[in-house]
Amino acid sequence: EEPASVPLSEDLTADFHVLDEDGNTVNLSDSFGRPIVVNFFATWCPPCREELPYFDSACERYGDRIRFMVVDLTDGTSDTVESATAFIRDENGYSLPLFFDVDFSGVEAYQINAIPVTLFIRADGSLLHMQIGMLDENTLEDYLLQLLA
Repeated sequence: EEPASVPLSEDLTADFHVLDEDGNTVNLSDSFGRPIVVNFFATWCPPCREELPYFDSACERYGDRIRFMVVDLTDGTSDTVESATAFIRDENGYSLPLFFDVDFSGVEAYQINAIPVTLFIRADGSLLHMQIGMLDENTLEDYLLQLLA
């Protein structure tokens, strides 16, 4: 079964804010000007866990040209800043840029009610694609190449 695909207008992508690993507030719009990939995940989500290695690998290959943001849905119970950091850094050794949606700013901006969700945002800030559900490695690569075209 193919994951649902949500076509959106060419308007500017909805902005939201998250915390970085140092506790600083970061706005999505701070990165406009280069392509951005935002992956919303949680550590307890099996499909999220399955696709994270693809994002980690893609970030190693394209991180100089595409801004990657892996955003944990940090509810303070199932996932905390500490548990998500331990999962990404210690348990899996991922080097992905990690962020925390502690007040559900991103969740509200995109009405996220299932994860994973991945946003592919063009350098001009418009949304190329919003993927609801897990990506396979080839599909991820296809969207990354479209962002760089």
